[in-house]
Amino acid sequence: MPKVVPDQWHANFNTTIC
Repeated sequence: MPKVVPDQWHANFNTTIC
């Protein structure tokens, strides 16, 4: 997965998974 999306999106995704 390329690092194109902002960290905010990544953080939200991580929170949704966890």
